[in-house]
Amino acid sequence: MKIFTSSNAHSFEYELKQNGEEQIILKDGRAAQFDLQALGNGRYALLIGNRSYLVHMAKQNDMYHVHVGGAYFAITVEDERTRKLKEMVQQSASGPKEQVIKTPIPGLVLKVEVEKGQSVAKGDPLLVLEAMKMENVIKAPCACTVAEIAVEPQQTVQQDQKLLTLVAE
Repeated sequence: MKIFTSSNAHSFEYELKQNGEEQIILKDGRAAQFDLQALGNGRYALLIGNRSYLVHMAKQNDMYHVHVGGAYFAITVEDERTRKLKEMVQQSASGPKEQVIKTPIPGLVLKVEVEKGQSVAKGDPLLVLEAMKMENVIKAPCACTVAEIAVEPQQTVQQDQKLLTLVAE
């Protein structure tokens, strides 16, 4: 199983293997046998090769606070599955977001202020809709690009009818 750790600006990748009772950690192709035993109250006995360490460790959210040999480390630890899930979430969160703009109330499209492919800033007017004898300016909810215009000037529209499709930048 692969384990990824990071502390301050340093990141490390380890591979953990179990061979019967023996636990092995590999880093950069070098292997070391290790054993970790809980002593209680956040204290652990860690044996790596022939060296033993007394470790004090506390977990807070996704961070481990570790004291060993008079040194302090704030460490995040992830397994391969968790890392892949985080990457997938980040990719989907950073991908383009389509937003369909629909009519809030029935009315008549007076003007379309944008063209397909045009970039607009948050608050820029997209179109003017007349409803209940009042002109309502539909504005861009965010910085985006107009992907589709589904209506034309002088077209009557119903409530919740699609007007435009925008893609966030």
